[in-house]
Amino acid sequence: MIKVKSSSKLRLDLRSAKIGTLWDDKQSWPDKGKIHLDGFIYDKIYEKAPLDPESRIEWLRRQPDGRFYPQPYEQLADVYNKSGRTEDAKKILIAKNEDPARLKQLNFRQKVWHHILRLSIGYGHRPSRAFKWVIGIILFGWVLFWLGNNTNLMSPTKNDAYVETKVPGFDIKVSSDDYPKISPLMYSVDMFVPLVNLHQAEYWMPNANKGSTVIPFSLCKLTTGGALRIWMWFQIIAGWMLSSLLIVGLSGLIKK
Repeated sequence: MIKVKSSSKLRLDLRSAKIGTLWDDKQSWPDKGKIHLDGFIYDKIYEKAPLDPESRIEWLRRQPDGRFYPQPYEQLADVYNKSGRTEDAKKILIAKNEDPARLKQLNFRQKVWHHILRLSIGYGHRPSRAFKWVIGIILFGWVLFWLGNNTNLMSPTKNDAYVETKVPGFDIKVSSDDYPKISPLMYSVDMFVPLVNLHQAEYWMPNANKGSTVIPFSLCKLTTGGALRIWMWFQIIAGWMLSSLLIVGLSGLIKK
């Protein structure tokens, strides 16, 4: 290894070069825009060279702006994997997807999908992130449906929820003891997990006609019951989306 006293005027072009062991020094790295690594192949990194993924990401990001080069990221991740540093390899592949030059190439729709993959499964390299979202949404839904049930925003969907009883001079309806009771936690799970029927959603529904008014305009009147129903719709859609992403993430079908 040759130590460089001043890297301000240094340019390093390693495009299509191939070596056995990479041994460099962080103080000798060229300034941003003055290092070219596309096509550079190496078998391992010397133990005295910078080995942490954060430093190596900085090294990769010193390539010229304006064009995205995936090969240097994939090469570094491959070296990490071969040396048993699988977690560091995942960090490099995630950084590849977050390269500023890559993001500039995406249109609005692609950026939306790109960020969904980042937040949900880490572009396929962190599928466990989806579990955190699943647990968080179910627990938050549990709280909302519990509050909704306690404030009488949840209404039964079946006619047999009430039975008629005779009181002298009156015919009144009371709740049937045989009608399934609502469990806010199980209701939240039932709404979120696709293709699972816990027999909660079919018996209870947020009532949009109940509760205080949130938006008072006549053309867009929204009650707290209506807001709870909107959350229910969101939870159903999120359940289908996150469950699908979790499956493809765990199966390795999506890895960018």
